[in-house]
Amino acid sequence: EEFGGKDGLYKEVLNYYKDNVACELIDTFLKKDSDIETIKQLFKLKAESSGTQSTCLYANTAQSKHVIDDELYKIAKNYNQKVEKALESCIKQAQTKHQIPSNKDSRVLSRYLFTVLHGLGVMSKMGISKKEIKAIGDITIESLISE
Repeated sequence: EEFGGKDGLYKEVLNYYKDNVACELIDTFLKKDSDIETIKQLFKLKAESSGTQSTCLYANTAQSKHVIDDELYKIAKNYNQKVEKALESCIKQAQTKHQIPSNKDSRVLSRYLFTVLHGLGVMSKMGISKKEIKAIGDITIESLISE
């Protein structure tokens, strides 16, 4: 029981994922030059990785709230909130550049993007095509930039 049991091991996996995989996503959205093009690139990468990439470990963990302990759920929830805040930062930068209308609520838009991206992860597992992911990405971008 080197990790303190199953939950301890899972916690170590979550921390490894955060430190070695997921932080890159947050850093991308926090860059000073991130904007609507950054979001478009994210959807492009999502389409390109269709069928090879599973949904986010943190999203899967948060969805398992009823079967995991509170500490693991809180770790996942905190990470997901960091991603939302990073998305919001990117959206605000796009609004400053007049790429997204400034009258739109950046927090709501960040949650909307987060929801679409995780939904695409689930749909990718179910076999949605790259073409469909690209189309959903295009619709999402259009909804962000439209007046």
